Amino acid sequence: MSSTLPAHEATLDHPLLAARRTMSPPPARSARLGAIVDRVFGWAARAAALLTLALLAGILVSLLVGAGPPSPSTASTSSPAPHGTPSPTSTAAW
Repeated sequence: MSSTLPAHEATLDHPLLAARRTMSPPPARSARLGAIVDRVFGWAARAAALLTLALLAGILVSLLVGAGPPSPSTASTSSPAPHGTPSPTSTAAW
């Protein structure tokens, strides 16, 4: 005995399948609209890629600047207090 049915015995009389057979295809869009959409998508993808590269470059520059020695205008002129000794500007209560 075969486990598959011959094509003439396997009728598909389901209501949803019958409705699908009578539906008309969607209206065709013009080739010009597709070309415009493709071009806009290409511009958007390129803009996103360039923005990503700019952000990565900004992060790299920020890391390199932060890793360098302090500039003379931001460097402290006083030496740090020894370990365990409160600094004169400390606001913590001892």
